[in-house]
Amino acid sequence: MQSSGGITTLEAAAREPVRNRSFRPAGGVVGAAASARASGFDRIIAFDMGGTSTDVSLVEGAPTIANDAQVAGLPLGVPMLDIHTVGAGGGSLARFDAAGVLRVGPESAGADPGPICYGPVLSLPSLTPTFYWALCGPPAFLAANSLSISIVRVVSRANG
Repeated sequence: MQSSGGITTLEAAAREPVRNRSFRPAGGVVGAAASARASGFDRIIAFDMGGTSTDVSLVEGAPTIANDAQVAGLPLGVPMLDIHTVGAGGGSLARFDAAGVLRVGPESAGADPGPICYGPVLSLPSLTPTFYWALCGPPAFLAANSLSISIVRVVSRANG
């Protein structure tokens, strides 16, 4: 997949890698647009939260192509889907600063040892278990994997 949402060959991708710079978020937007159409929705906001960032794209009928895309302030000069990175991802670490203000990221929990709520010695909570707890209450979904979330560990560590 290319950053424009189109497909490509391996040879073309190797020859022009700049066209594939944002293929993962482009795939999310293309998939969200197709799912929305199949469900009878023409206008959506595609929301793709990964481990370190969250990407959004407004889709009105079809994904929008941007010809003025930039990375780190530098123009790319190739068509890309109009996708904006708006915030931290599910693995982003949360903490309170000295003034008591909640700060999130840019640090990330990573996969080893994983989020604090699963028990390893990570020092700060991440967004994914915090969201789950806020939306669903005590989690039972991890029982099948012999894992449990400890909100006590998350809250006590976030409060210092």
